[in-house]
Amino acid sequence: MEREDIAKAVTSGFSIDRIPLAVIEASLNTFEILKVNRQALSLFGCESLEEFSDITGGDLFGIMDPLDRQVMRWKVTSAKEMATGLHLRFRTNHKMNGASCVDAIFYETGGILFALPVSTESHEAGIDDIDDLTALPWQNRFFHDVEVRLVENRTSPSPKQNFLLYFNLTNFHRVNVRFDAATGDALLKKTVEILKKHYPGDLISRVAADHFVIFTDRADAGERAEASHQDLALAADEISPGIPLSLRSGMCEVPTDYAGDISVLVDYAKVACSSWSGGAGVHFHLYQDVQDSYEKRTYIIEHVDEAISSGEITVFYQPVIRSLTGQLCGFEGLARWNSKDIGFLSPGSFIPVLEDSYQIWKVDLCILDQICKKIRGILDAGGPVVPISFNLSRHDFIGRDMAELVEQKVASYQVPRELIHIEITESAAEKSRELLLEQVNRFHALGYEVWMDDFGSGYSSLNVLKDFPFDEIKIDMAFLHPFTEASRKIVASIVRMAKTIGVHTLAEGVETKEQ
Repeated sequence: MEREDIAKAVTSGFSIDRIPLAVIEASLNTFEILKVNRQALSLFGCESLEEFSDITGGDLFGIMDPLDRQVMRWKVTSAKEMATGLHLRFRTNHKMNGASCVDAIFYETGGILFALPVSTESHEAGIDDIDDLTALPWQNRFFHDVEVRLVENRTSPSPKQNFLLYFNLTNFHRVNVRFDAATGDALLKKTVEILKKHYPGDLISRVAADHFVIFTDRADAGERAEASHQDLALAADEISPGIPLSLRSGMCEVPTDYAGDISVLVDYAKVACSSWSGGAGVHFHLYQDVQDSYEKRTYIIEHVDEAISSGEITVFYQPVIRSLTGQLCGFEGLARWNSKDIGFLSPGSFIPVLEDSYQIWKVDLCILDQICKKIRGILDAGGPVVPISFNLSRHDFIGRDMAELVEQKVASYQVPRELIHIEITESAAEKSRELLLEQVNRFHALGYEVWMDDFGSGYSSLNVLKDFPFDEIKIDMAFLHPFTEASRKIVASIVRMAKTIGVHTLAEGVETKEQ
């Protein structure tokens, strides 16, 4: 007989004595015990309802250990949905035969509690949940202890800001493979020692083989997480030399009035921990930052079309100066997004997102459209014009004929092709050689100049220059920072080499006269 069937049976007048589980029925308003069946009496070693009332005080929560009463009352009274039953596990205030706690399902309809005894052995592997290796509680016990602290904090006149952290010992599996289980165990014990050092007195749990969680109210919890990683890295050099280990971590802030599932907080912290991108020196993330980043990413993906049509995406014209004369010889058109909803978005925030979602071509054509419109306006007014370049991403060429789309746009404004220069990054040329080589040749056939952007930023600059017929290369000065005598010689060599093969050069990121 399923629990749901039993609930229906009780609420339809089915005798609770005929139900093969311990059933306690209580008032929903006062939680006063109204009925108990023979199984419940037997479970608690009682002969009658009067004797049962003596040991419980006649109150549903009176069957629970005083340490669990407050938490269970809070869970029952704050639960928003109990139609399918609210799961409770608690210690009892009376030593039952072979059991010290119960699993129970509470149904709002009729105030029915189905209680299932948990044996002493199961209890020790359940609510106590102590890990033999690390002596830390497992997840069930941790959740229970966190709930106790949350209730205490909610009812405190001065509630504290709490945090939940999730830790992942990366590359741990390689330790067991290269060394042995004993080495892995030693590393886990050392990890626990480090966590206890930085979070003394806080709730710590081992939730998986090499994953840990901590509940704390320490304002510097994030700094302590980074310090824990540093200590672990040093210890790992001695315990498991040759295997790079890190203690990645994520943290979420716990609202002072939080009344939800603890597992949700763990999930939030785990998401933050998993958001680690492999950046050097980055081992800790705050969930709120990850969430903000996710929301911004979602906004960018969902609103790019609207931003283009409403004119939020505009062109910033960066001048190109000829070094010998100091005269203006061109512009580069760069995309800028000023959102009416979330303000200015830097290119570094929206371009990678639109590349990943294969929508960057929309922005690039939008920039080209504005450039063509500007040039057309100057030409119509009889003003002087200089060439303007714009960037194409390698993602632009996937699934569409970009050369054809560019030509259609330029032709619609009747702009001379020599006034439009196309920039393609070195990294794009490296990753999509055959496709981009075909497109570069088509651009040339249509009358456009094609430049290599960010020359020197990759590892195959010379190969790209050898294989692609670029008209000009833009040297990225950032990779030569700081500008030293060696940097000067490298730039001079690049310029001479490019001149020899008939390619023009342009230095990007020049900020000083010396450069």
